[in-house]
Amino acid sequence: MQQRRNVDGTFMVADATRQLRHDFFTAGGDDAVWLAGVLAADGCISTDRKRWHLAQSGDHGRSLIERARALTNHHLVVGVHRPQAGRPSHAITAHSPEMVRDLEDRYGIVPRKTVSYRWPDLPAASRRPFLRGYVDGDGCVGIYPTPQGNPMLHLSLVGTPDFIDGAMGTIPAAGRRRRIERCVALAEARYNGRHAWAAATWLYADEHLFRGRKWQVFRRYAALLANDPPRWHRGPQAGGHLPGQLKWQAGTGDRSLP
Repeated sequence: MQQRRNVDGTFMVADATRQLRHDFFTAGGDDAVWLAGVLAADGCISTDRKRWHLAQSGDHGRSLIERARALTNHHLVVGVHRPQAGRPSHAITAHSPEMVRDLEDRYGIVPRKTVSYRWPDLPAASRRPFLRGYVDGDGCVGIYPTPQGNPMLHLSLVGTPDFIDGAMGTIPAAGRRRRIERCVALAEARYNGRHAWAAATWLYADEHLFRGRKWQVFRRYAALLANDPPRWHRGPQAGGHLPGQLKWQAGTGDRSLP
């Protein structure tokens, strides 16, 4: 059957919906777990449980959206919102009750999940790609100067207290947990310096997954450490590790700071 297209070259809704990989989350694999993490962080499920929606801002957001489209065989147009101030937002919608059902059954992702989402019961092998997707979707990875002028890596993620407790119990690094003052239903896991390096080295160990702006920040920090590591990154007595020396195993290590 000949496929009908819109004037911009995209498929008509019915044809594009048939093209979707409706079994994407059923089939599993690291890419499916990663995208589920993205949707857990920053996606939206329709109240009739027939569609999922994802929006991301800026060039990084567009590259993430394009990765999601390639993985799911999404052929509908990418919506673009250009606010008067700030970066443009890119969005896609996938019409698939099958995918929505899998997202709920496997990852607990449901409509209106922002203040109710709980840490999902995941196999050990799925926890890292899921958290990587969560951070790629709505986490923060940045490099900031210390008072002494040294570059310091920062990694953080926000979610419900139950979700943050589960995430911090999985990430093999020492972080700080705090409540979000403007929304008491949310909490933040925050990692800085060598603790952020430990967390990010574990999180970004799988280079076959999506590599966007946050991964690039991590790699830039790795290059800085290789050239001139701060004192607190030098040697095991400081608790730090140089690139390539960190050998974390999931479920080990101190996960909280005093």
